[in-house]
Amino acid sequence: MVGPFQMMIMIFFLLYLPLFCLLPIILCVKRAEKINQNKIIWGILGFFLNYIAVLVLYLLPEQTEQNTKQCPYCGEKILIAAKKCKHCGEWFEGRK
Repeated sequence: MVGPFQMMIMIFFLLYLPLFCLLPIILCVKRAEKINQNKIIWGILGFFLNYIAVLVLYLLPEQTEQNTKQCPYCGEKILIAAKKCKHCGEWFEGRK
């Protein structure tokens, strides 16, 4: 016969732990990997902030190869719409 305390422990390990601890970590790591963010930091945030971190991460825009280009001066990736490189400070297309 299972007592009420044992039932609470079973419910904790079967429901709470996977839904509120492990699932946000997994979702954060997968999304961070997809949008080129640090997986470890977002996994830690997913553990401590749970679904708040998941929501923030899913609201961040993706940086794909389609909306980035390589700076001709320093070689770092920047947005296509950039007028100035955020890494080396060089202006593009004669703008100053």
